[in-house]
Amino acid sequence: MKLKIGIILIGLLVLMASCQLNTTRGSIPLTLPESNSVREIGEYTVARIYLQRGDNFVKIDPSSSVSYVDVPASSGSYTISDINTAYKYNLIVMFGSEVNETFANYSSYAIAQNVSITEGEDNVVNMEIKTSDFVWDSGYLGVNSKQVLSINNNLVVFGDKNSFENKSNYTITSVGKGINSAGAEELWLNTSTGIYTLDGNTILGDKTGLNIEESGAIKMDNEDGSNELIAYYQGVGNVGVTAMDYSKNYTDWDWFGKTEIIDFVPDMEDMLKGLDKLLYGFVSLGSYAYVSTTLPVSAFKITNKVIDDSKNLSDSPSFDDLTKLVEFVPVRDSNNSLVTVKCLTYAKDVLYMGSDNGLYTAKGIIPNTNGVEFKKLVSNGTTVAALTDKGIMLFEEEALTQTYMFYQGLPLNITDIAYVDNKLYISGINGVVSLE
Repeated sequence: MKLKIGIILIGLLVLMASCQLNTTRGSIPLTLPESNSVREIGEYTVARIYLQRGDNFVKIDPSSSVSYVDVPASSGSYTISDINTAYKYNLIVMFGSEVNETFANYSSYAIAQNVSITEGEDNVVNMEIKTSDFVWDSGYLGVNSKQVLSINNNLVVFGDKNSFENKSNYTITSVGKGINSAGAEELWLNTSTGIYTLDGNTILGDKTGLNIEESGAIKMDNEDGSNELIAYYQGVGNVGVTAMDYSKNYTDWDWFGKTEIIDFVPDMEDMLKGLDKLLYGFVSLGSYAYVSTTLPVSAFKITNKVIDDSKNLSDSPSFDDLTKLVEFVPVRDSNNSLVTVKCLTYAKDVLYMGSDNGLYTAKGIIPNTNGVEFKKLVSNGTTVAALTDKGIMLFEEEALTQTYMFYQGLPLNITDIAYVDNKLYISGINGVVSLE
């Protein structure tokens, strides 16, 4: 037995040595274009280079902590060395500038796909330079931008540099889209003690230890011209919802958190245990709204009738009693399992519902989205834009029309997306870009 084990070990060692001896290495010499020498290039000071194998990036400089290399345009060239010739690669070059110690303002790029490498340094790769469809906002170049919102068709940017003046003494943790007493959109400032407006009005105050990551309001119109307003906030350890009544002082608004909800509906305790988020998304459409939550019910429709009927519930309703009030929009995958809807929007009479594994409508999953994680959906009424783990995707008529990858001019580590009229804005840790 020992002899057999020894022979096997020797065989493995010989095989490994043979593989190592047969592994050859090659290099790719790159010549960088001069700034402004090509119409698509324009002015640039840094070329960022990536080498991709499959879904992973190959570390170009072994001594670096990142996979890419930033090459000054003034150097004129760069050689990627020690490339394993056993694989095919994608070679990506982005042309931009260093702004506030970060890479930004890259408005052109080049990519060569499925590049084969031969041994030696003769692997010259011809690459076509293309112009990005995105335009960088000069006011936020190199600026960590955390949120973009449309408030009354005006762009609002929140981050290390804000598009608004904070006149309060509060430190803002995030911003939200609220509704004022006239039924119009307004900016809400989320803080560690409450929610406030730019005008200094209080939506939620006199609290301590809040960690509000998100706030907003749902508006539904009544037949008599009045409206129902529901406000919410959520963050780690904090959840709250209330019916807004501007005829009363904000201190008289009844906010319901997890504790109050469980007291009202005891059999929801197990559902809410450990959750720091109740609402995934909503879209208001006049007299009704679609909502997706962390509860095991996919998405559902809320109408004014739901609000009226809820007033007739018993003092201790069950979760089933609540579910009977609403109209469900069940979403099921190919295994007929209920899908958790993480985000939603509405375009041309179609409800779009995003999940961790695809984008759905009432017809089912949209082709070419299976396995894609959808993080946020926005719409200008015709086109749906999606923030996904694969980049930015655009949809029309329930079909994928365009996918933008990171190298095509998207900000680094995208944080948010928003439509302002027909222009799509995208924020990231190095700025804000827009797409007509």
